[in-house]
Amino acid sequence: MSTGSKEYLSYEEDVKEERLRVENKVSEVAPTTARKAERRLKLKMDLRIIPAGCIMYLLCFLDRANIGNARVLNHDSGDALTDSLHL
Repeated sequence: MSTGSKEYLSYEEDVKEERLRVENKVSEVAPTTARKAERRLKLKMDLRIIPAGCIMYLLCFLDRANIGNARVLNHDSGDALTDSLHL
């Protein structure tokens, strides 16, 4: 039981040391360099996320429109498909 707690403490200490190392590296970076890197990262994320989101939005819109059209067109035919599907 004591070996497990020692391992946990050593892991915790390693994490603290790594965090301090990262914080020191971040503080060494000039603010203008950090802003430029942040802008590049945001642009890269936007170029990947926004097109995928737009495509998903378009597909959802088309799906909703098709369901609405199917319901309207089926209503006149009298097949009662919506009753059998419980829609």
